[in-house]
Amino acid sequence: MPEWEGVSLWQHGALLNLAGRSDAGRRRSENQDHFLIADLTPAEGGLLVRPGAGANASDVAARLSVGERGALLLVADGMGGAAAGRLASGLASTFIFADLQEVWLDEPIPLAKRFAQRLKQAVENANRRVQQHALRNPECTGMGTTATVAGVLGTRLFLAQVGDSRAYLLRDGQALQLTRDQSLVQQMVDAGAMTAEEAERSSHGNVILQALGVEAEISVAMTEHDLLPGDVLLLCSDGLYRVIRPVELPGVVGDGSDPGRA
Repeated sequence: MPEWEGVSLWQHGALLNLAGRSDAGRRRSENQDHFLIADLTPAEGGLLVRPGAGANASDVAARLSVGERGALLLVADGMGGAAAGRLASGLASTFIFADLQEVWLDEPIPLAKRFAQRLKQAVENANRRVQQHALRNPECTGMGTTATVAGVLGTRLFLAQVGDSRAYLLRDGQALQLTRDQSLVQQMVDAGAMTAEEAERSSHGNVILQALGVEAEISVAMTEHDLLPGDVLLLCSDGLYRVIRPVELPGVVGDGSDPGRA
């Protein structure tokens, strides 16, 4: 099994059950991915959870009552050599969270439109800062990372996407992919040059079209969704969805009441 990173969430009113797991899998000695779960309302406790420093499996679980400033959940899948890839995903996660802490908390009124703008801006700023780090440190040349970033404000979900890590919404026994892979095979599927089934088996499946930290400019894909009681949000890197197909996810996750077990 390849390395993978995932964050799952169960939304019931304003209460979220959350869990994250990082696993290097059976082929690699270390994991280049990173996840982060954060409460963006400090008055509510300032919850911040992320994987431990070890190379093997790392699990976290938490319960969060979403305050007026919302919650942040993200998965980042690093690339560019083991050390550089791990650094890129960790830096991107830290930069995005720090940026939101600085600018979002300064917003006088926590409006949904402004939250979406700040989320996108945080990802763009993280891209610039990761690239600057690579430019200052030649041993990090070529490093980059995907970023699938979820912001929950009330019952609204905002997604910022770069690369091919994914977000799924599980509802009524169905798994809906909310993000669109920014990858070569997805581009070929969109152009009609390849079927979805062929894309799953393609040897080019790991070729992504953009990543944080590689170029000066990126195009952050933004989407918005309504959350209902009982919904499950799953963020994951390709090490999970290349092994477990979307049709299998509802059976694995169940009703989402225990995301850590799932």
